[in-house]
Amino acid sequence: MARKKILWLCSWYPNRADPFDGDFIQRHARAASLYNDIHVIRLVADASLRPGKTAFQKQESKGLTEQVVYLGKGKSLAGRFLFYQRWNRIFKDVIKAYLADQGVPFVVHVHVPYPAGRLALWLKQKYGVPFVVTEHWTIYQPGSEIAYSSQPARMRSLITRVMRETVLFLPVSRDLAEQVNRLVLPVSAKPIPNVVDTNHFCFQVTDHVKRTKFRYIHVSGMNAQKNPEGLLRAFAAAWQEDPELELWMLGNRDQRLAEFASGLDLPAGVILFDGEVSYRDVAKRMRECDALVLFSQVENAPCVISEALCCGLPVIATRTGGIPEMLNDSNGVLIEPGDETAMKTALLDLKKTYNRYNRAVIAAHASSIYNYEAVGKELSVLYNQVVLKG
Repeated sequence: MARKKILWLCSWYPNRADPFDGDFIQRHARAASLYNDIHVIRLVADASLRPGKTAFQKQESKGLTEQVVYLGKGKSLAGRFLFYQRWNRIFKDVIKAYLADQGVPFVVHVHVPYPAGRLALWLKQKYGVPFVVTEHWTIYQPGSEIAYSSQPARMRSLITRVMRETVLFLPVSRDLAEQVNRLVLPVSAKPIPNVVDTNHFCFQVTDHVKRTKFRYIHVSGMNAQKNPEGLLRAFAAAWQEDPELELWMLGNRDQRLAEFASGLDLPAGVILFDGEVSYRDVAKRMRECDALVLFSQVENAPCVISEALCCGLPVIATRTGGIPEMLNDSNGVLIEPGDETAMKTALLDLKKTYNRYNRAVIAAHASSIYNYEAVGKELSVLYNQVVLKG
């Protein structure tokens, strides 16, 4: 199948201000670039630049061009208004430069419709280019603190327009498709999973060694959505019954949680905190553990679950969003969000029944779903279908 030029318009994407902003979108781009020529454009507000000033960053590799534009944003009301006007104009100018150099793309792929979807609508109207949409946001999930219904009318209006005009919606889970259909409007959907670099997140026989302690790992930014305090309380209660447990908390951004944990009357070293580490180091830490644990209030399809499964780790997580699509009795345990008693029981029971989980089989199955080649090939097939539908 011949390679085609696909233009990605991204509302989130890793950048110099936040290298983890939409890193899962970057992995999708790398997967897609195995079969097509992907050009990513992302425009970021940059407080280090004077209002209206721009800076450009461009990185090219085989099949993938990543173009990030930084735009200075004023703090005043007038400054914020001018920023959004400039944002739209500059984004269009960058797209026009792409068109002049590369020609009209085969398909446009929008990642997170607000605000980048505005440019996809413009491209479709002006040049007739069809577009698809991938959404990652948790605003559609019941119980979300940033619920879709509470978002500004202009945001909801744009999302509705984008979803109405898209040829195909590519959510990261079936559940997200259902939520968008419920809250926004009915739209044809084909779930595409998040991507895992299985060169790093993989099972090795040497990983499966006898440890003196049974080690759980939690990986997140540890905001309220992840309910880290609830996890810590449940873990402390489980440890009182089984002192052979330990918990690694990876991705902590401040000392607040460490201080909270210090009040749980546990010996030093039972709960270990570490900050953000590289993607490769996350894989290394996971392979040094026995299981992953998440206690999220809301989710879509957490990358850390697919990454842990590719390492062969069974997972304890909450029955929310797309998580039940990822876990079953063979690879994990599902509990209700916020149920600390159920979490405590799951932490104890998984250790007791650990031998029933076949880590090599868990890893092989997950890797067949989430690897770069599988996802990239599926995207390539869908891009061709989009043009036929158009």
